[in-house]
Amino acid sequence: MNNEALKRLGTWVAVAVALGLMVWGLALLGSKPRAVTAGGALQDPVTASDHAEGNTLATNILVEYSDFQCPACALYYSLVKQITAAYGGRLMVVYRYFPLTTIHPNSAISARAAEAASRQGKFWEMHNLLFERQKDWSPSPDPTSLFADYAVEIGLNKDQFIADLNSAEVAARVQTNLESGERANVDATPAFYLNGKKLTNLQSYGDLEQNIKDALQ
Repeated sequence: MNNEALKRLGTWVAVAVALGLMVWGLALLGSKPRAVTAGGALQDPVTASDHAEGNTLATNILVEYSDFQCPACALYYSLVKQITAAYGGRLMVVYRYFPLTTIHPNSAISARAAEAASRQGKFWEMHNLLFERQKDWSPSPDPTSLFADYAVEIGLNKDQFIADLNSAEVAARVQTNLESGERANVDATPAFYLNGKKLTNLQSYGDLEQNIKDALQ
């Protein structure tokens, strides 16, 4: 191989490496919680149509925008459960969908699965299973059958669940949550808003708990 050919080969290798690093960086950006830049405020107030647990009459409200296929969201799932168990008597905890479809191909259908379950009164049961079994369904090219099994497991009517999963109404609800997150400047998942203000630099349960304690004082 002559020098000119070697130079061309070296150029192509450098381009390939750079593209690989870009893809890897974008994947991390979408799933890793990080500090907020500008505009960290909730734009759409919580309503009766939101999925909420804890004290649904509480004036202190924690809103989470999350993606069921996001690894970081699965980690924070257990932290939010601890917060709800410890402070749910004085805190409302709200979940909103924010599927990052460009890097998580099953994020939209998993959000629809949770919303479909909510049509039969089992949102939180499906929410929990999706996070707890993320590693089972996440790599699937089509997790529909797995989600249908989960629906049966939590006592849903399977046919109704499948119909709702594929309905325009359920898809529209997920899209409404996504647009709400965009207005609130969600730039990574999970994103938390406490009493309308976006929380930043959350690295542990202690960080999240301290914000809750400060709000409850």
